[in-house]
Amino acid sequence: MGVLYQCGLLLLSGAPLASSFLFENMFQPPMAVKPDLLQLTEKQSETLLKIQLNIGEDEGPQMVITDVVIELHHEPADYPHASLPGADGQHRKLSSGHRRLEVMSKGHFINLKGTQHVKMDKSCWEMCWRKDKPAGTLICGFDVPEEYRRNEAVLPKGEMYVSFPLWTKEGLKIGQKEKEKVQAELEGYLEERDEALRAFDETDNPIMKAFHIRNAFAATDKYNAVDHHTLGTIPMDHQVFPLQDDLFMTVRGLIWTKDWEFKRGGGHILLGSADVSLESKTSKNRLMP
Repeated sequence: MGVLYQCGLLLLSGAPLASSFLFENMFQPPMAVKPDLLQLTEKQSETLLKIQLNIGEDEGPQMVITDVVIELHHEPADYPHASLPGADGQHRKLSSGHRRLEVMSKGHFINLKGTQHVKMDKSCWEMCWRKDKPAGTLICGFDVPEEYRRNEAVLPKGEMYVSFPLWTKEGLKIGQKEKEKVQAELEGYLEERDEALRAFDETDNPIMKAFHIRNAFAATDKYNAVDHHTLGTIPMDHQVFPLQDDLFMTVRGLIWTKDWEFKRGGGHILLGSADVSLESKTSKNRLMP
């Protein structure tokens, strides 16, 4: 009986998923840009990144687009380019502005028609970073000129964004320390719940049963009140790689599109996840767009 209650408590508790972690929304006032954001941006000269695009849900149909290689340049994107959520949004002062991005190698996937190469036009990138936040974001924007489909997984026509969290060395340590602290609190809440459920099973007194099950629900509510998604975005050391001496990128990011214009306060639609790694500059000469 205790096991059934345990499963039900985790799934049915009505507590809102309110954030109690150290990150507020990046766009909550007051807002000021990270002072050295432009310096960090200017250092990204000919940075090569290899990206795998995983379109679709983890547990559902997927389209895996491999071997996308892009090169970041620090110069402004002085050509027709995709819009960006920072530079073209309501909080553009938190952005580095549109920067030049070159697609060095088209990605590809296989469907019933064979190998399909994915066109990604009007490419550009930006860094967004709010002052006093341990993490920022690198966002790449592309225009996908046609729809691509593999079974039920679809990359729609239109603008697509690939974003990865960025960390300074100090910010990463702060995030990891806070993550360990919150994880310890979560373990404590689960122990409280399990102890209450054991006490529930061991008593025949209906009043005490009600008391113990109330405590079990209270512990579960405290567990559910933690922002588990945000907690999961804080990487461990093996989940980042250095872009430069004091700037690290998380190896897993998100792929998304917009449901209406950023400047009107629109939201976004999640398309899947992306995996990224540094590409050796010695391979640049053999890459074909």
